[in-house]
Amino acid sequence: MFSKSEGSHLTIKYARPAITSLAVELVARRLVEEMVEAVKGVHGLHGSGQPPRRGGRHELCWDDISAETPRRVRDILTRHCPLGWHLVYTTISASGKKKEGYMQSVPRMRPADITTTEILSDIAYCRTPYARLNHVTRGILYFACGAQQTLFGYNSWIGHTPSWNTTVATLKRLAALDASYIRKLGRELLRALMMRTDNVQQHLKQWEARMGKENLMKIGMSAIVNEVHGYDPTAFSLKDKQRRILEDKRKDLTVNQLLGWIDFDHASCVGTLHCLQILVTYIPQLHHLKPSVAHLFSTSGAKLPLPQRKTDIYPLSTVAKNENITSEFRDALVDFLGQMGQHNEDHDDSRIILVGGDGLTYERLLQNKGYSGDQDNEFRTFNIIEPFLETWHTGLTHLSMVAETHWGDRLTDDPSKLGHSAAKIGQKAPTSLKKVDYYPCLYVTNLTVETRIIDCWRIIFSCDDIFEHFIQLESEGHLPSLDGLLNRARTLYHRYCSHRAYEQACEGSIPAAGPFAIPKGRPWSPLPRQESSNATVLDDSGGQSAKGQKGKTKKTGHSQGKVDRPSEPFLGDQCLADAIIFLQEGILVREFAQAVATGDPGRVYEAMKRMNIAFAGSSHPKYGGYTLEMIVNLELESSPELKNIFLKNWLVNPSGEVGRWVEGDLHLEHINLQLETMIAHKDEQWDSEYVATVIAPNTSHFVTLKNKYREGVGLAQRRGRHTSPHSRPEVSTMLETFKEEDLHCFRQGRHYGDNGIPPKKTLDVFSLGLAALRESKLAKWVADTRARRMDSRLWRNAPDRPRSNDDIRGAHGAALETDTAMDDGEEESLQVQTGGYAIYVNGELVVDYDLSALDALAAGEEELDALGHDLDGSV
Repeated sequence: MFSKSEGSHLTIKYARPAITSLAVELVARRLVEEMVEAVKGVHGLHGSGQPPRRGGRHELCWDDISAETPRRVRDILTRHCPLGWHLVYTTISASGKKKEGYMQSVPRMRPADITTTEILSDIAYCRTPYARLNHVTRGILYFACGAQQTLFGYNSWIGHTPSWNTTVATLKRLAALDASYIRKLGRELLRALMMRTDNVQQHLKQWEARMGKENLMKIGMSAIVNEVHGYDPTAFSLKDKQRRILEDKRKDLTVNQLLGWIDFDHASCVGTLHCLQILVTYIPQLHHLKPSVAHLFSTSGAKLPLPQRKTDIYPLSTVAKNENITSEFRDALVDFLGQMGQHNEDHDDSRIILVGGDGLTYERLLQNKGYSGDQDNEFRTFNIIEPFLETWHTGLTHLSMVAETHWGDRLTDDPSKLGHSAAKIGQKAPTSLKKVDYYPCLYVTNLTVETRIIDCWRIIFSCDDIFEHFIQLESEGHLPSLDGLLNRARTLYHRYCSHRAYEQACEGSIPAAGPFAIPKGRPWSPLPRQESSNATVLDDSGGQSAKGQKGKTKKTGHSQGKVDRPSEPFLGDQCLADAIIFLQEGILVREFAQAVATGDPGRVYEAMKRMNIAFAGSSHPKYGGYTLEMIVNLELESSPELKNIFLKNWLVNPSGEVGRWVEGDLHLEHINLQLETMIAHKDEQWDSEYVATVIAPNTSHFVTLKNKYREGVGLAQRRGRHTSPHSRPEVSTMLETFKEEDLHCFRQGRHYGDNGIPPKKTLDVFSLGLAALRESKLAKWVADTRARRMDSRLWRNAPDRPRSNDDIRGAHGAALETDTAMDDGEEESLQVQTGGYAIYVNGELVVDYDLSALDALAAGEEELDALGHDLDGSV
């Protein structure tokens, strides 16, 4: 009971109201004193940035704006407003019921500490607009999520966020701070930046049909930079790089040299470990071995493991240039280099700058260096640029190659085909096998590889049900040891994942015993339709036409019905052979994804060297040229120190968490997606002031804040529960199919060719690539890439320079090609279509996809632990 009158308690005549009013006045005075103290700049609510002038106010910087902001604000308020915190917290958390003389606290759906922080910070912001740490963070979050200006106006009026104009001004100032830091870092002698660039585009649809208003595609280019870890100025010496180029070692390049650069022993080692990893992941009784298998990957299977660190990504201002137009691509490079502190009039010509991108960007970089070779300084010739090929688009192209090679027909009966397994579990075929949707296809491919490996393990252990087998072994106390499983994994890899096993299955020369021995299955009986040479389908006119016949057709249109049958019976097992070569390529897909997630660029590079040869024998020759240029550049034209530093900076980890390394071009794709989303409803060009100074430079922070801020307030992203791998219905369905078909047993004469004739086309793209390289492709590539360099200023005075392209053609015995790739046809730019993730959690590779999974790239460690428990089936 107290008086609400404006007068003092001294004016109240009665004792009890006067005393209670005095208590209220003392509490209110204390609350004001606490708030006055809390909003002082030295305590942190103004920000941690140093004042621009002496005696000025502290400013906010990006270090203040993160998922940790709510916790920092809470710590400030609990330290300097203890009474206010106690009163608000008690008011929120008390249930209204008394227990032992005190108000009872109960848990609430809305956390009391978070709500108390928000209330007191709102009070502080209403008292002074400089106590804005929590509110600017919230305003930037609203801006990143595309909140309308109406919401900003309302929330600014009630003291919940700054106004729209204030938020934009803050973002512009923060972008200017980052730009200044980038220019400074780009000019330092003992530190360096590396850049990744890509195209960005946005379709602008005109909703009103008027003259002069047309739908258009806004095309531009974006770029991100990050600091080079472990930078060594001597390794980045431009003179050393040019000296190695002038040695012209690529002129003597041979296929055997390419094969010598591949560590096949390491490929066998990691292939064996993947087989073992799949077993201990799917068998609950072996889950205790997962840390041991992970240790084997990090020791005997490692190549160049990276220490755990966070990669600070800085987006550059976008430009309205088209990378497919040479002059515009050059202008974009000049603009990006200028943002890094390098200009034509003022640049460092003593060192190189790493600049990378996807295949098309990599090709454009090489072309521009060739076209500008006769300019008058190292900047204009782009000699200071060292192009490199990024990894995600390379992995996507390899995955597309695997799908195109192994998917099969839509209604195939061949159980070795990827499409057959996908149909069994209800997965649709990709719209285009030459350019698949990455995460859905990776999910299907990896799940099929894992399930087939489990079926191979069933055969290795000579049992009908491998899950029941290990349940029995556990009950008997006879679970195999890690060493025993590792030896069996080596046998499995040799039998079902090696090239020798593939050749033996094709020829039917399976040994009866030894590491390459494969058990025999049921005798093979050809399908009835395979024996018929008169299979018909309706033609366009409604009549019948022969299908799959090899005989010639007379002018009358009647087929002769002749089929060229083999003179000798087929003794091999084409289905088993195709299954083996699929596992070989599927293990490589899995190795590439896991090597990236764990942060081992050495393993990524080993996988790329194997992909390079396979590309040469596939329908993706462009990437054969890209990867070959990359490998030759690192092996023959770079110092070991430069190669080592580059590989250590090839991957990025924006979150800084274990198992969360990603490809640099994939991270750039996500930033571009955020860019395209934020200007979707704005008629702005990519080089407009608003986009270039407010949105583009802050995009990486937007992505991080959107994904991380929920964790700071206790709203970590929720996921659906993942059942244990062995209990998935897809796994059970495929295992039953493989067992029924004896897929991984030798059945002499088995094939699914038309008319009873085994297909002649081999699926061994690695061997096809070797043959193509030996025949002419390697010589053509060497001749073309050498000719591209010979007119440059660097080669003009070289003593051993060929005097004409005819000299080069004569040296290699091949006609020159006009493109840097090994064949005609442009490789289309590939982008992320469906969201997903490939992460390394608790010793296993986790691959999944969904429409909202892009947010998973910034998932927190606690969430990953929970996900790992769900996968283990222990929760």
